Amino acid sequence: MNKMSIIRKELYNKVSFVIRGDTEFVEGSLKRLGGRWNPNLKNGPGWLFNIKKHTASVSEFFDSIKKDENEDDDQEEEEEEQENVQITFYEFTLIFVGLSVFFLSVIG
Repeated sequence: MNKMSIIRKELYNKVSFVIRGDTEFVEGSLKRLGGRWNPNLKNGPGWLFNIKKHTASVSEFFDSIKKDENEDDDQEEEEEEQENVQITFYEFTLIFVGLSVFFLSVIG
């Protein structure tokens, strides 16, 4: 599942931005980065950050999550390609054996 698709960063006001969405898997990190959980924000709950103090650190954190997810996606794609190669090799083997039997029956 793509974790970043369920978390979003929004400008809250002139001095703050908010992280909203399914943040349970990163709430400890958001707190360590200086965020404050506020369930009473306009437009719903979220993690509030000061723009001047925290923009860079939060951006770096989310970039690292994206990088981890991209690596996971790459690994899944590689595994799928390997499965496809195995299936293709298996199919090739069946065709080769079938053709060999056919030619041996025609020749012999």
